This record gives sequence, C-alpha cells and structure tokens, in this order.
Amino acid sequence: MPNGFGAYRLGPLATGRPALTDVRDRGLGGIAIAAIQRLAAASGHTLIVPNATVPSSHGQTDTVSWIVFAIGSALIVVAWGASLSARPVRLRGSG
Repeated sequence: MPNGFGAYRLGPLATGRPALTDVRDRGLGGIAIAAIQRLAAASGHTLIVPNATVPSSHGQTDTVSWIVFAIGSALIVVAWGASLSARPVRLRGSG
C-alpha cells in the first residue's frame, strides 16, 4: 500500500501507539517481516526470525526434474490413448 500497511481487527493495538511507524525500506519481504514482528511485540509476543539460507543447487536437480516430468507426461498420454481405444469417442446424433 502506498501510504502504509492496512490491518483489520487489531483490538487494543488500534487505541495505542501505532506499531507500524518508521519501518524502513528493506524490500517487500523485509518490510513484511518487520511489520509482523512489531505487531507481535505490541501484543506482548516476541518473534525471532531465523536466518534463512538457500541451498546451493547442482546441475543434476534440474535434469532429474525434467526426466520425472517427461515420464509423468508420457504415462498420462499412454493412459489417455488406452482409454480412447477401449471406449472410442461417440458423436451425438450419429448411429
């Protein structure tokens, strides 16, 4: 939101000091995390955000994913073909 954060049913927070003032620009994710921490702190709860790390990916992960996707797609096509040969599509009004 261009003018700040929106909230619904904050209860006692709505009458007290605004909890979301002075949230510096840290990117959308950082701002959201800071806002949640401040709302929790204003309610008397402490939230600790652990450091998140992205595991390094190796080239094999991409290849394995594509192979699994291809096998799954092939199985779907085979099952669809078998269902059509077992019970062919009949057009209405013919016959």
